Amino acid sequence: MTQRVSEYLEIDDGHTKCRKCGHDLGASKDNWKNGAICREGPMDGAGGAPYRSAEFVLLRLFICPGCGRQLGTETAVKDDPYLEDIMGES
Repeated sequence: MTQRVSEYLEIDDGHTKCRKCGHDLGASKDNWKNGAICREGPMDGAGGAPYRSAEFVLLRLFICPGCGRQLGTETAVKDDPYLEDIMGES
């Protein structure tokens, strides 16, 4: 049984998958971001004037390795680990 957990992600048979192409991002009990491609860059200017001087703040884009769809984003301080984003139990 497939369970939709966001616009871009679903759980199928205990695994988090891309809803567009079905690429398996790992067990649903684990952080799906580890199975995605991460592109990161400085937040400087990305959010408008409030971020003009925040060079140490990063914008992370998580992309499906199967189809290239952007699955999610997060902001983080440089060298911080990914925020935990666990979709369910396996």
